[in-house]
Amino acid sequence: MDDLKTPVFDWDTGDFLVDLQGRIVTATGAEAVEQIVMKATQTIRGLFLIYANLEEPELDHKYGNDAVHTLVMDMPNSAKISELKRNILDALVYDPWINDVTDIEIEQRQDDKGEWAYYGNATIHHVFGTSEIAEVTVANG
Repeated sequence: MDDLKTPVFDWDTGDFLVDLQGRIVTATGAEAVEQIVMKATQTIRGLFLIYANLEEPELDHKYGNDAVHTLVMDMPNSAKISELKRNILDALVYDPWINDVTDIEIEQRQDDKGEWAYYGNATIHHVFGTSEIAEVTVANG
């Protein structure tokens, strides 16, 4: 398991982090799981062709989450928050490194620009231990 790794994404630049030689930086262990969580919660399911899997239809476009679809649903905010929790869980349980996701909390508040957004916290139980994920932007709107 120690040799498992994933690329590190730089959310400020919107691209993968590279070292001085131009190679993509990778993370291992719990840090890799945290990268997976961030990427899966920030990626819209079904939007990017790179996640298509035509050879295994049950895996086709499973990566990412459906929060953007939840935001446009006509329902009370309490129901929307409940559905966003399910979106987070659904986005993460497919990953073989993640054993369980618990203590999911969602809060709606204004971001730095005054726009409303939903933020999430969760406990991720994974093959390397447990990680607390805080202040993940789940959805804007």
